[in-house]
Amino acid sequence: MTGKGSPRRRRKRSKGVRWPILAYIPAVVALAAVRRRVGLPRPVMIALASAAPLAVVVALPSSRWRSAAVWATYLWLFKVAHQAPFDEPDKIKQRVRVRQSVRLDSVIGAGAPLALRLQRALRDPPRLTLLDWTLSALYSAFWLPPSLLLMWVLLHDEKEFPRLAARLAAGYHLTTVGYWIRPTAPPWWASEIEGEMGGGVQRVTREVSHAARAGLRGEPRRQGEQGDWREHGNPWASMPSDHFVGAATEAQRLAGPGQIAGAQGVAYLLAKGYLVQYLRVHYVIDHAAALALAEAVRRADPLLQALARGLPVAARAHSAVAARSSILPAFARTS
Repeated sequence: MTGKGSPRRRRKRSKGVRWPILAYIPAVVALAAVRRRVGLPRPVMIALASAAPLAVVVALPSSRWRSAAVWATYLWLFKVAHQAPFDEPDKIKQRVRVRQSVRLDSVIGAGAPLALRLQRALRDPPRLTLLDWTLSALYSAFWLPPSLLLMWVLLHDEKEFPRLAARLAAGYHLTTVGYWIRPTAPPWWASEIEGEMGGGVQRVTREVSHAARAGLRGEPRRQGEQGDWREHGNPWASMPSDHFVGAATEAQRLAGPGQIAGAQGVAYLLAKGYLVQYLRVHYVIDHAAALALAEAVRRADPLLQALARGLPVAARAHSAVAARSSILPAFARTS
């Protein structure tokens, strides 16, 4: 028996795995978990983490599974890059932009930021509504929409997978540049910690999370509990919005040709914008910057594809330059 799922075929694929290289993944993940305790410099950690998707490409034989594994590894890489600026919170806090975004969004919102207008119109704190719970759950599934879209593309149009994955990765990763250069506080931080907007904006996801934990323990909900601001992965990752740059890229893919498809893409983008505005995690100006970034990435698509096609050669040659300069080529064609 030599069918697709035969033991002989499975053994052949298993022999194609370069296990010593694949072992790099758990090693670097473990190192990232203790980087603060061992004092590992952030640039070094980013460089080591950026090599993880490349290691997957080199270690695994070409297949749909390898494509999925590269994307999963990139999600971890983005988490590291997203949180790294917050390794020294007390130092970074001196550069955090707070009032500028509030003022600019007040101009856009004709006198008040949109987050504050939604707070006044749709919430009745401290009561938590079904809308609070539903949108918080959707927000927690941040990576689900792009991953499901990529899974569908991988199953139905495998050749398009590297293109879409590279665009998503480029958009997400370029947002981290803003978090390093100009950290910006989101609406909930400006309101709760700095007293902007009269303290009228609360982080709904935190309140829902506290209520859920209290319910599971059978305890009464403690209202207004803020907790330590240092507990957040990176509370100053607001400009540009990583949520919205991903949504814009997904909407571009959903739109495609035709008016109906285009309307679906626009509706999805508006729904995602409403979600993050209601939950007080971004300003309108953050969305505008994310839209501009997503469009720039779309226009750079030929360059991304050239990088993706060149990855197998670069990865197999263990190019140190490629490992440190960019993770975008990690989504190479698997055919």
